[in-house]
Formats: sequence, structure tokens, C-alpha cells
Amino acid sequence: MAPSDGDQDRLAGISLIEVERALAAPFVGRPFPPAIEALLETETERYRTRQLLGAGLIGIAIYLTYLWVDWGLTPDVLHIAFAVRLVVMLPLGLGLCLVLLTAPPPWLRETVAAALPVLATLSTLIVVLASEAPLRTVHLHSIVVALLYLAVVQRLRFYYAVAAGLLIFALYGVAMLFLGDGDLHDPAVETVLIGLALVLSLFATFELEREWRRGYLLNVTLRLRGRSLEAASLHDPLTGLENRRALELALTEIVRSGRSESVGLVLFDIDLFKTYNDTLGHQAGDECLKCIADVALLNARGPDRVFRYGGEEFLLLLRRTGMADALLVAERLRRAVAASGLVHPGREGAW
Repeated sequence: MAPSDGDQDRLAGISLIEVERALAAPFVGRPFPPAIEALLETETERYRTRQLLGAGLIGIAIYLTYLWVDWGLTPDVLHIAFAVRLVVMLPLGLGLCLVLLTAPPPWLRETVAAALPVLATLSTLIVVLASEAPLRTVHLHSIVVALLYLAVVQRLRFYYAVAAGLLIFALYGVAMLFLGDGDLHDPAVETVLIGLALVLSLFATFELEREWRRGYLLNVTLRLRGRSLEAASLHDPLTGLENRRALELALTEIVRSGRSESVGLVLFDIDLFKTYNDTLGHQAGDECLKCIADVALLNARGPDRVFRYGGEEFLLLLRRTGMADALLVAERLRRAVAASGLVHPGREGAW
């Protein structure tokens, strides 16, 4: 299938060499070169926004189940849990999801998404620190859920995941300072386990983004190669002019457009070209064809298109041109070819 016009427009300014360099470069969480990064954002913005919005709603649903965990682990502060989760955090989380509906810039979109697991962790730690229940510290393990959520459900961009993960770990560290020595069986072991969960979640986000970006580059590579092949299939390799297939597509497009306009066709060939070719050789014949093609291009008007119709035959497609104007274009082209200085050995003077 030929690349669409919209695809051609988006790929304008993107070179295959640049994409292949980006593919060969090691991924360290950095964005692509500006042109490729802008293309990626343009083509994935809507999907990414919908994905994060869906992840946000899933996260809110998971977050509300924490009330059941609060009831089991911290029943003495259930009223605080309800106030923090339903009165403060739930409206805040829904508000952040609404921000995603406004099509925010990439940095704001990713920041809003990263804020959700951080706020969920903060509210849980508030409940834990307010409670005196003997099982309250078990609630700290819900931090692992937040880390899994940002890596697997949200699939945060790596640097945003690092920022969110470190904030969550820092909040955990602050909570540990306020908890009594007898609240945790072994604070060091607990901290190491949470740290390992953080490292694994960040590794997952790194790999997910790396594979996603690599897949995108491979897709762009295929599209660019397809564009090159499409262009090659529509052009004559000798003269660089569009070929008969391109002419057929152009005429089909005119018919399908349904617009009422005059279209002129000027078909011309090179007199006694076989004699010229046989006398001076095929290389000279090729140079002659290229010279005629250049003359035709130089004398074509802005919207006109020049095609190599076949052999020594050429054709001009003239949009919005009546018979009288088409004859003027043809005569101007004939005079230009005659003035080009090409000499035919089998006839007197120039063409």
C-alpha cells in the first residue's frame, strides 16, 4: 500500500540515516533527536493520553479498595482513612484525570500521571502514622502495589518513573523515622525489600520504554523505505521524470476529485531518435533524453507535470488549461528544444 499524503507530510524532514542512527544509539532514557521526537509525540499523543487516562481510572478503582485494607489493618483510624481517601485524594485524583482530557503538553501529561501513585502512597502513610493498631506497619507493603502500578499499568516514561519512585521511597523513609523501633521487626530488611521493588519497577519501565521506542523507530524505518520505494516506482530512473504509472495515478486523482476543470495533455516525442541512437550510440541517446527532460522541466509552468511516457515520448499534464493555452505551452516547448543546441547527425541543423 502506498504511503498516504498525511503520512508523507509527517515524514517530511525525517531522514532514514537519522532514524537508523537513533536505532543504533544505546537507549539511556533520553528522547530522540528533536525532529523524530516531535514526530513520535504527534503520532502517539492521543493514544498515550487515552492510555494514561484509562490507567488513572484503574488506579482510582484500586485505590478505593484500600479502604477495605484500612478497615482490616488500621480500624482505629478508619474515619481518618475515609476523610483522606474520599474527601481529599479522590477528588484530587479525578481532577488530575480531567487534566489529561485537556490534551496537555507531554511534560505535564507525564507529571500528572506520575503524581497519582505518589499521592496514593502519601495518603496511605498518613493513615499508617495516625494509627496505633498493631498491624498498621503491614500497610507499608502497599507501597509495592504503587511501584507495580507505575511500571505495569501506567508504564511511565523512565525519567518520570525515576522521579515518582524516588519520591515514594523518600516518603517511606520519612515514615520510618516516625515509626517506633518496636513497630517493625527489622527496619533494614523492610527497607531493602522496598528498595528492591523500586529497582525492579524502574528496570521494567526502562525496558518497556526502550522496546516501545525501538519498535517505533523500526516502524518509521519501514515507512521511510516504503516512501523511497514508492517514489522510485513513480519516476523514470534515467531522466528523473515521473513515469507512466505516476501519470495514471494523477489522471485517476483528477477524475476522482469530481472537480470541473480543464485539463490539457501535450504529448511529444523526439524525431528520428532511433537513427540518432544508432549513429551516436546508446550513451549519447541517454544524454539526449535527459537533455530533453531538463528542457521540458525548465519550460513547464508551476502546476504543470512532466512525464516520460515511454521510449522517446514525453507528456505534459496541464491543470486548469484550455486548448489555446495548451497550444501555447507546446509551441514554447518546441522552440526551447530547438534552441537547446542538440544536433542530429542524420538531419541538417539542430532539432
